[in-house]
Amino acid sequence: KQWYQRRVRGIQKYNHSFCPAESCAAYRNCSLCQSQPECGWCDDGSGTGTGTCHSGTFYSPLQTDVCPLNSWFYETCPPCQCNGHSSCSDGTHCDSCTGHTEGAHCDRCIAGYHGDATNKGECRTCQCSHLSEANCNRLTGKCFCNTMGVTGYGCDSCEHNDYEGDPEVEGGTCYYQLTAMMNVIFQKPVLTRKINFLLNLDNTVPDDVTVQIRLVSAQNNTDWFALNATVPPKDTLTQSKKMTQNAWSVTLKKSRYNWDSHPVELRVYIEFPHHKPGRSRTLQVEVHHSSNQIDLKQFFIIFSSCIMFLVFVFLIAWSGKVRYSQYRNQRNLEIQLQERALRPFKSHRILFKGLNSLAFGQLFEVRPLSIEPLSDEKQSIASYLISLPGPKDINLAIVSGSFVSSTPYNKVISQASQQV
Repeated sequence: KQWYQRRVRGIQKYNHSFCPAESCAAYRNCSLCQSQPECGWCDDGSGTGTGTCHSGTFYSPLQTDVCPLNSWFYETCPPCQCNGHSSCSDGTHCDSCTGHTEGAHCDRCIAGYHGDATNKGECRTCQCSHLSEANCNRLTGKCFCNTMGVTGYGCDSCEHNDYEGDPEVEGGTCYYQLTAMMNVIFQKPVLTRKINFLLNLDNTVPDDVTVQIRLVSAQNNTDWFALNATVPPKDTLTQSKKMTQNAWSVTLKKSRYNWDSHPVELRVYIEFPHHKPGRSRTLQVEVHHSSNQIDLKQFFIIFSSCIMFLVFVFLIAWSGKVRYSQYRNQRNLEIQLQERALRPFKSHRILFKGLNSLAFGQLFEVRPLSIEPLSDEKQSIASYLISLPGPKDINLAIVSGSFVSSTPYNKVISQASQQV
């Protein structure tokens, strides 16, 4: 009842300004055509479901000359709807679909073909390069590229940023460009089945180069990659089918490949055999120098610098030690002199030649040879030259004594003595 009321409202409101006659022609099968209240299906009489969609009412098309009334379907469709790609032996169900179509009504293209199969539409072969999946979009024909960096409607070009190559030549592909001038880390999510890397080595690279590749993260912990690495024209570093792992490393020796004389290319091809659309994993690639050669000039410069530095440190330490030893010796001497000066001597006994008896308490003025003031300038060491009994050439002696005084010389009280 609701469907009938909707149809009636469509008939009552229908006019040319509201729905132009050509609007229904866009619908290519009966079911879509009849979903619009202002449209009806005109069967072509082939019995395969083909026809045209026109503006009309429950009774007839708007332009009666475009479709005979016995071929006009406004409420229901003809029983056999195979879109011109099959017939119905039982009057309802389609037999085997032809024209590279499939489905209950033969209304879509099979894998590897694209196009609109409705109403006797043609399905054409997907025009994709070898860098795409086997199938393309079944309606638009756009190819699904299976290699990272490959783009284009038919997967026939490379992305401009960081990728180079020519997919259109036989065996061509796109490579992510690595550099060996410094430590490089490539770490990006990989959404495709394959990814390729290209490393150019020339005379600007001074050392050996190490390349390390590993899976950092994956949605599936069992994910792994197959790898094939070559140095053209004939050096194959790995075998693709055997490299089933999640990490790989190689060191390219400059002494072997001699890229100072001619440039060398390292090409790495990686494939994820269990890739599924929408699955992502993060791949990390590290490139760094790993030289084992010794630069003799640089070695001797560094070695000499180290020796000079050590000698300089030794001289500074030795000079400090000498200065410290001198300071300690001087300090010990001062301490000894201070201790000697503080001894409680009150008088000196001096015997004079030829004086056998002296009056007790007799005062003599004796001038010292030298006076050595101490650091406090209140104590000093006085030295005297005296003649001792014995041979004339050896009867002189120097006597030193300490005094508490600030005078330039000392007065000595001599006590008489009979004989030394």
